[in-house]
Amino acid sequence: MRLRGRLIALLILPIFASLSASSQISSVSDKKLSRAEIDQVLLAVQDEIYDYGYQDDFWGFATSGEHGKIAQYSVYISPLAHWNSNSWQGEIIYKYPPFGEVIRSFFLGKDANSLALLGGSPDSGFSWTQPNTQTIYANDDEICKDKHAWLKASFYFDLEPSAGALKDAYSRQIQRKGSSRYGKKVAVGTP
Repeated sequence: MRLRGRLIALLILPIFASLSASSQISSVSDKKLSRAEIDQVLLAVQDEIYDYGYQDDFWGFATSGEHGKIAQYSVYISPLAHWNSNSWQGEIIYKYPPFGEVIRSFFLGKDANSLALLGGSPDSGFSWTQPNTQTIYANDDEICKDKHAWLKASFYFDLEPSAGALKDAYSRQIQRKGSSRYGKKVAVGTP
């Protein structure tokens, strides 16, 4: 009887060990975003707005800031990023005139200092056929559920950015994507 119990234990133990190992693997494939990573995603949103010259379209969100007019509103960010074999991927929902509200993927590198990259492009118009799309094309219940469950962050940026702020945004876009809509005129690394 004792031998039979030991045999059963020896057979079951590897099953529990493999279950435990697989749960550890799945927990490694997800991570909670840090404040610095969230800030990198918001910087990517701001840089793209500046790169495409869309800051004027945000007039409806204008408030008075310390240094002039700023746009300020809430964005929703998935609190967990998922490892997709070469970067951490998450999602963000935010208002993006002239497109309306959009849901987009973002990507973060292994290095904590790497720049966030947004999925999709304003060039596509965020159509219903794209994974990075306007929320009007998504399931309302899922969008509401996501907004309730995700992190709500305050997003703000200058509506009248300085030439230096624009140049910095263009340079970061070139680092992220290899090109910039307007920044092609800006040599990266020049003062």
